[in-house]
Amino acid sequence: MIWAFRYKRAIKKADKAAKDYNTTYMVLLYNGKLKVASRKALKHLIAQRRFKKGVTIRDLDKNALYIAK
Repeated sequence: MIWAFRYKRAIKKADKAAKDYNTTYMVLLYNGKLKVASRKALKHLIAQRRFKKGVTIRDLDKNALYIAK
């Protein structure tokens, strides 16, 4: 029940940010927590090797719980 509340809150946050900044935001499950991040920020983190070697933005798109456009 708590997870459902956090999930709904993350979706609202992603939708609002996508509308305000006119870019794509994703809700991801990262280290056991729900994270809302823009596609551009995720590309930057991939370039910094914050994810395992070989992870691409397409992999994150496939594994995203929600994508706000």
